[in-house]
Amino acid sequence: MGLTPCAKGCIACGVGTAVVLAIMIPVSILVIAPNMGQHALDVSVMDIPNSTVFDIPDNLHLNHSAKIVNKVNLKQTSLPFGAKLHETQMVMHIPAYAGQWFSWPERNIAYFTMPEQNIKHGDNAFEVTTAITMMENTDDFVHWSFMLALGGFPYGTEVYIAGKPKLSAMGIFNMELSLGKKMNCSFVQPPMDSDAPALNLESPQAVEESITARRLSGVRGMGPVTITCKDEGEMDDDYLNVILQNFTDELEHPQTTPSPTAAGFLA
Repeated sequence: MGLTPCAKGCIACGVGTAVVLAIMIPVSILVIAPNMGQHALDVSVMDIPNSTVFDIPDNLHLNHSAKIVNKVNLKQTSLPFGAKLHETQMVMHIPAYAGQWFSWPERNIAYFTMPEQNIKHGDNAFEVTTAITMMENTDDFVHWSFMLALGGFPYGTEVYIAGKPKLSAMGIFNMELSLGKKMNCSFVQPPMDSDAPALNLESPQAVEESITARRLSGVRGMGPVTITCKDEGEMDDDYLNVILQNFTDELEHPQTTPSPTAAGFLA
């Protein structure tokens, strides 16, 4: 006895559905989900109301590591479900500067590891304390920090934060993505230490003499550096890719800068 037209139609429908699912499931996992995840990172808003670098060594040429605590506010409204942002290295990139006191080229200045975070739809707030590594030439980090402290950027300064995080969701979607944020960062003045001489900002020579006086008074190296950063939007894809590629190259081929023989800021 042959199949009825209705039965044949049901079989054909079932086969058609299976074929569609066989195509759409891989497409969803490999194409649609990563695009959704990348869009979610691109349009998310990440503010860092407090980012403090502390435990800075006396000589960054000999020891590049310090600690950083970031208080992060992240608003994610694109994905309707929660997701996990896996541990990833993030690099800080600064534009070139040429001024009266200090100058440095456009460059990657430091990097840190962002621990794994669970990100829900809506507002997220978390605090992260981790190690931060200054990249050579470490004098650029010192000069950049002093320019912040000396009021060299009264309206804030650009800092780019970039990385290649992995995002997973719903137990089946695993996405290799790129994260790039343009931030405007301003220095947060710490409480005045009454035992340390104040900085004299009248001239470059006065600045160096004031720093020397602070060291002689018992203030070794650099104190904590605190900034507050506001999200100014996603980075251009080409610019982000260049920063990330340079970061990869720098990790594979690290540079070293000889410690200055003459007395300097961190001698």
